[in-house]
Formats: sequence, structure tokens, C-alpha cells
Amino acid sequence: MKQIIAKIFKQPEEVESILTQSTDFLEYSQALIHAWLRTLFILGATLIPIFYILDMFTIPDESRNLLPRFAIYRIVSTSVVIIQFFIIIRTLPSQYS
Repeated sequence: MKQIIAKIFKQPEEVESILTQSTDFLEYSQALIHAWLRTLFILGATLIPIFYILDMFTIPDESRNLLPRFAIYRIVSTSVVIIQFFIIIRTLPSQYS
């Protein structure tokens, strides 16, 4: 990438300035995504179990035998979200987190 930018701009100061700005923005956007992932995982960990209460009200009486299955689905999905939340907390913002 440095060679491509160097062909467009002749002065090396301009090349270094552009590369520094792009890495600063990349670090900023990764930190911003990392922070928002924490918020989304907290929302998921609270809203998914609450939706089980809505399941109890919206399922017709003849299908009440499906409630335990829905509870298992909600528990599994909530546990996945909680595991992801702890992974995000323990890692630093990067390209892969």
C-alpha cells in the first residue's frame, strides 16, 4: 500500500502522513466496534431471557408443550452471548476481536 500511495504523492512526508491517519482511524474504529459489542452483548444477555416471558403469553394453549423446548433454546443462546461477552471483555480491540 505504501508503494501505491508513494506513486500518487511524490513527497515522503505526505505518504507517512496518510499512512498514520489511516492507522489512527483503523485503531479508532476497532475500539469503537469493541465498545459497541460489549453493549450489544449485554442487551442480548438480558433481552433473550425476557423474550421467554413473551413466549409464554403468545404461544397458544394447544402448543404449551413447546415451552420447555423454547426455554432450552433461550438458555443456549443466552449462554453463547455471555461467553462472547467475557471473551470481548478479556481481549483488546483489534482486527480479530
